[in-house]
Amino acid sequence: MFGQVRTSVEHHHPLAVSLLEGIFPRKFQQFVNSPYLKNTPVNLNQAAWMLFNSGIDNEYLPEDKCLLIGLLLALHQIRDRYIQPFNSSPVKMENPDELHKARTIAYQAFSIMLQNQFAGK
Repeated sequence: MFGQVRTSVEHHHPLAVSLLEGIFPRKFQQFVNSPYLKNTPVNLNQAAWMLFNSGIDNEYLPEDKCLLIGLLLALHQIRDRYIQPFNSSPVKMENPDELHKARTIAYQAFSIMLQNQFAGK
């Protein structure tokens, strides 16, 4: 099923594909083995994996849901790259184009969430 996510991101947002390298299955296993999960996600990573997990029983996820999962995971990867994890302070950006990439990905992810009324749920 992660192949569907990757294919959707490749088709709709090719800039984000490289950010999905090496995420699955390791990051998904970390997510499901976390003893501190709540009913609502507290970060982009949890939101993406909760959506992914909700579709595991179905062998097919809608295209927009696959794209949203991929974009949320890509945004979390960018966040991890530029925010110091222990004190949440910014790290100097090596490539200013990453900011444009993050904004574009975020805009598309928010658009999908609003279209599907994910906001506030």
